[in-house]
Amino acid sequence: MLTHQPLQKDWWNCPVTGSDGLLDQLISRQRRQSVPESSLLLHHKLLSKAENFAEITQSKDSNRFCNQEFILLVKIKYLLDKNLGTYAGLSNFIKFFEVAIAAKDAFFKMEQSEMHYQGFQQRLF
Repeated sequence: MLTHQPLQKDWWNCPVTGSDGLLDQLISRQRRQSVPESSLLLHHKLLSKAENFAEITQSKDSNRFCNQEFILLVKIKYLLDKNLGTYAGLSNFIKFFEVAIAAKDAFFKMEQSEMHYQGFQQRLF
């Protein structure tokens, strides 16, 4: 047994007004459909990542990063970080040297504070 489905009316056979009229169809097509909040958040997140990536690539394309001295500095930094080549094992010494410089600055400040409160005779001694 075949069931008969009604055919969709052509636009010129539709009523102009009413619940399924031509006017309602035109208005419903012009309305903005709501976008899910999760889609908006994902869009904003990916857009900000793309903007950050664009800024990074533009800064890396700058002429100041093509300077031979800068390239040499980056190579040395890479070799130090990876303990490769003639710079193998130097990263620990550099860390100790940085700590020593920081300690020197702290001791210098302490000495200045002590000198401020010492008398003239104590300073001469």
